Amino acid sequence: MSELDISNNPLSLLVSPKTIKVDPNELIAREVEQDDFFFKKYCDYLEGKIKGYITRVSISRIEPGFYKRTKNGWEHITDNPPQEDIDYMASTIRGGYRPALHIYQNLNKDSEFDFVCADDVTTYHAYLSLGVSKPPVIILGSKKGLEESALTIKGFKCTYNPYTHFIFSMEKVNRDSFLSLLGADVSDDISLELTKLENYIEVLKGEFREFHSNERSDVSYHQIIFGILARASEMLKSIRILIEEDLVIQSANIVRSLYELSLNFYMCWLSPHEITRMIQLSSVMSENEWKKECDKTLKEQVANKLDRNSAEKIKEAKLYQFNITKSVIEKARLSPFGEAYYKDVYAFLSDIAHHDFSMSARYKGALEHGDDTVYDRDVKDSIVRIVDFCITKIFVRVADDIGSGITFSKDKLNKQLHDDRFSAASQLHNCA
Repeated sequence: MSELDISNNPLSLLVSPKTIKVDPNELIAREVEQDDFFFKKYCDYLEGKIKGYITRVSISRIEPGFYKRTKNGWEHITDNPPQEDIDYMASTIRGGYRPALHIYQNLNKDSEFDFVCADDVTTYHAYLSLGVSKPPVIILGSKKGLEESALTIKGFKCTYNPYTHFIFSMEKVNRDSFLSLLGADVSDDISLELTKLENYIEVLKGEFREFHSNERSDVSYHQIIFGILARASEMLKSIRILIEEDLVIQSANIVRSLYELSLNFYMCWLSPHEITRMIQLSSVMSENEWKKECDKTLKEQVANKLDRNSAEKIKEAKLYQFNITKSVIEKARLSPFGEAYYKDVYAFLSDIAHHDFSMSARYKGALEHGDDTVYDRDVKDSIVRIVDFCITKIFVRVADDIGSGITFSKDKLNKQLHDDRFSAASQLHNCA
C-alpha cells in the first residue's frame, strides 16, 4: 500500500495531461472521415480568428459526425471508431481525464441536433457509454445555445509558439430557479433536513469511488472533485451540529464557506483542465507576484520581436484568468446562481456573522430575558435553503459526471428534485 500524501502543496495535483512533442511522420493513424468545414473552423480557432466557448452541453443535443450538402439535401457522415478505441478512452475518463468535445453549430437546420461533433467521435461514444449526459465541450465560433455559463478562449500571437490560447472573458448563463434535493417544503426538523443532505453526499462519495479507476489515472480531476465532496460533507455536519446546539448564528461563516465551495466547484466542473491550471497557480501566488510575472513575459515577448499590442493582449488575458480564479464576485457571476444571489446571500450572512450594531440590537434582550431567542425561524429556514441549493448544485453535476455508476441514485433523486421558483431575494426577504 502506497504511503498517504497529506501535504497541502497545490502543485502536487496534476490538473491536465502531460504533453510531449512528436514528429507527425512517426504517427500511424487509421483513415477517418474528413470534415473540411470543421478543419477550417478549427484552424481559425487555433489562429485566434474565432473564439471557443468552454462549457458543458447535453449530449442529447450533439450528433456525432457532420453533414455535407449534396444535390438532394444533406448527407450525414460519421466515423465508426473501433470498440477498443472507445473502451480505451472510457478508461481514461474513468481515470479522471475529461477531454472536451470540439463541436460547432449544426448546419443542417432540419436535424434534431443543435451541434455536431466531427472530430472527437471516439470520445463522444466513450462519454455516451459511461452515461455522462453533459460532457465538457469547446463550441467553436458561436455562443448560441448555451446551457451553462462559458469561458471564452482564443489564440493569441506569441513568440514561443505561433499562437497560445488564453481564457479572456466569460458568457454568463444565470437562472432564476434552482434544483433542490429537499424539495419545496422543508420540515420543522432542521437537523433532519441537513442529515438528508449529508446522506446524499455520502452515497455519492461511495459511487464516485466505484466509478474511479486507477488503471489510467493520469490527472487529478477526480481527486479535486472528490475532495470537494468530502469538504462539503464536513461542512454539512458542522452546520448541523451548531444548529442542534442552538448556535444558528454561529453557523453563518460555515454556510458562506459552503457557498464559496460551490462556486469553486462550478468553475472546475465547467472547465476541468483549462481554467483549473490557473486556479492551481493563483493558490500559490499573490496578485502582485502574478503581475510581475506578466510584466516580465511582456518584456521578453517584445524583445523577441512581438509587436507590443499583441504582447499587451496576452498580459490582459493572463491577468483576467488570474482575477476570475481569485475573485468571489467573478466566480459568482459565472455561477448559475448569478451575481444577484451572491449579493443577497452575502448581505444576509454578513448581517448575522458580524457583531455590528444590528446584531447588538438582536441581543438587546439577552441581559434581562436570556440569550436563547436572538434569532427567529426565518434565519434557520434561510440557512437550510442556501445549504440545500449549494449542495444540490454540486450533487447533480457530480452525479452526472460519473455517469451510469449513479443511475439508481439518479432515478431515486429525480422523484425528489423540484425546480423551486424561489428567488434568492424571496428566500432571504424576511431574514436580514
